[in-house]
Amino acid sequence: MRRERLSTSLGTHYDYLQCAVGRAGERHRCKMLDVEAVVVRHPCARGVRRLHQILPLVGGGAESLPESWNRLASVDAGFPVQRTQIVICGPASYLIARLDMGWEQWRVGVEYDGAYRWTDPGQRTRDIDRWAEVADSGWTIIRVSNDLLRYRQATLVQRVGAALTAAGWRE
Repeated sequence: MRRERLSTSLGTHYDYLQCAVGRAGERHRCKMLDVEAVVVRHPCARGVRRLHQILPLVGGGAESLPESWNRLASVDAGFPVQRTQIVICGPASYLIARLDMGWEQWRVGVEYDGAYRWTDPGQRTRDIDRWAEVADSGWTIIRVSNDLLRYRQATLVQRVGAALTAAGWRE
């Protein structure tokens, strides 16, 4: 994966975040407690001081590295801390969707769409129906592609800010 220079704390801490959470979590299903335990056992190891700065930013609930990047982009932009894995239910309490992250009080969500969301026809059909139901329930969803997250963060931040402002958020 090629590293791009970003002007945010996300870019500054990219390598440590990927190492601590992304690769370890994806390959070995480790939890934040596992990473924190390694930090405690090896207090003088190279990079531990920076890791101490990064771990509070990672937060629980993100289920992938792109979700963590999304979260950090919002935090870095000055938006309120968002909740992760928000469940949206319809009438009779049936599950409509579970959002990657968002702000319930403003009904604004952010959802990372991996490549399979665009290439699997069955998944694409289900997603179209699901997002229509989410919109009908009063939510605004900012959908995020890999390209938007990695190379056009200013656009992502603008979209999130516009949605939050339209929903009543004030800085």
